[in-house]
Amino acid sequence: MAELKKTLGLPSLMFYGIGMILGAGIYSVLGPAASLAQDAIWMSFLIAAFVALLTGLSYAELATRIPEAGAEYSYLQKALPNRRLISFVVGLVVCVLGAATAATVCLSFAGYLQGFIKLPIVPTAFGLLLLVTLINIIGLQISSKVNILFTLIELGGLAIVITLGLQSEEFASDLSITPNSGVLPATALLFFSYLGFENMAALAEEAKDAKRHIPIAIIASVVLTTVVYVLVGLATIALVPPEQLLGDEAPLVKVVAAGSNRMVPVIQGIALFATANTALIAILSASRVLFTMGRKKDLPDALTKLASKKGSPWIATLAVFAVAACMLPLGSVEVVAKLASFISLLVFATVHIALIILRFDGSPKSDTFRVPLSIGRLPLIPCVGILAIMFMMVQFNGQVYGLSAGVIFMASAVYFVLERKRNKK
Repeated sequence: MAELKKTLGLPSLMFYGIGMILGAGIYSVLGPAASLAQDAIWMSFLIAAFVALLTGLSYAELATRIPEAGAEYSYLQKALPNRRLISFVVGLVVCVLGAATAATVCLSFAGYLQGFIKLPIVPTAFGLLLLVTLINIIGLQISSKVNILFTLIELGGLAIVITLGLQSEEFASDLSITPNSGVLPATALLFFSYLGFENMAALAEEAKDAKRHIPIAIIASVVLTTVVYVLVGLATIALVPPEQLLGDEAPLVKVVAAGSNRMVPVIQGIALFATANTALIAILSASRVLFTMGRKKDLPDALTKLASKKGSPWIATLAVFAVAACMLPLGSVEVVAKLASFISLLVFATVHIALIILRFDGSPKSDTFRVPLSIGRLPLIPCVGILAIMFMMVQFNGQVYGLSAGVIFMASAVYFVLERKRNKK
């Protein structure tokens, strides 16, 4: 059976989580979210962080109980062994989610590049998508080093935004305002910005000490990025009227320009690294799920083929690339981001359910992380997480529901086609 090498320590895991989270949201969906929540955008960040942390705790326990590259797919297989359709659909949907995230940030990358050179958006996004795919195929150690470098650059860019915001008299003046009707729709969109903590669970099989390091990495990445996000949100509304960011393909450029025109080229350059980093990690984690589905015979064995001694599943990586490339013609960061957010919420609900089922099937080993607060065997945090997710899922529009239904339908169709072929053998 093909196996992935254990090469990731705690710092590498944390950089994957922080790099993915920071690159996905602030540089991509800040504009439309700010136009919805207005001066209360910091509230939207906090609510999204709360839901992400609840989900992250469930991932932390499951990743230490079942440290496999398949993450959500593997958890549901274990929790519902007689419901293969559910685990298959969730696994394939997670791969589509990774592809959607990669497509979103590649489009955002192309938008920021417009500040340096005017190139067609979709072809430019395709070029970046191809580049990060090739880096992932070369091997995990290379992509890990690239991720650490890019994450440090991302943090530098957001530090510039926060510093400029702190110089404004309006900074933090909105902390006393009451929520408005746009806070929850903005939260649903901004949840996309927290996608990334779950990717560490997909890397559990390649972690040197998954049982100790995965919970720390997940919780720390959500908490640290929330602090950064709230500060950036406050800086944004201190520097630019939120309605001016609607439809802006490079929102942070406008924010920085309001504070210092000299820093505009700097933030544009940093945004390129941030969005490229997110695409790199999104493809990496999605390919691991496809790899595991191939290893467990739910998908063709070809997906388990590893490239060179570095052990990268190259065919699975190319498959994620192909799906992401098909999404690029949509051309809208907001549409793809909303699709990714809704699908993520759906998947996260199944993760909470898997944990609840496994708690009743048996107690975890003493050396695994355990989500706190329970009544008997019933863990309370996953229950609260499911309720919070249900509340957020009603904040989207009909287009998102239709696209999501289409993704689930296609995943189910693939299952039945493959199942029919197996039965004929």
